[in-house]
Formats: sequence, structure tokens, C-alpha cells
Amino acid sequence: MSGESFKKVHVDLPNHWAIGGESMWAEPLGNDLYKIENVPFYAYGLNYQDTVRATPESEDQIPEIRELVKKS
Repeated sequence: MSGESFKKVHVDLPNHWAIGGESMWAEPLGNDLYKIENVPFYAYGLNYQDTVRATPESEDQIPEIRELVKKS
């Protein structure tokens, strides 16, 4: 990452044995779409450069990943 305007997105992992969720950097694409810009470690099924739809629960929270839109 070279200092571009990336934002944090989060995925809830309620059934993971080690953690309850994972945050990662993503490039905002507009219309609640983000391109993941690092390798998720715990979030199986999400990968670097995947496009996801993410919306926040409230204005003061980071966007929560709702669905995988396009695989990398």
C-alpha cells in the first residue's frame, strides 16, 4: 500500500475458534463496494483483491462486509 485512501472494513467471524472478527484494508469503489487490499488471515473465503459489499451498522462504525461480489 502506498498511502492511497484505503479504509478499514470488517468481517464478523462468530464461529471462529480464535477471534470474533477480522479487519482489513480496502479500496472504496463507490456504491458500498470495496476491493480488499491485504491478505485476510482468519476470514476464510475472502482473498486479496476480492470485491465485497460492506455497510456500517451505524455512522460511527467501520463498514461490515455483507457479501462477496467478485472474486479476484
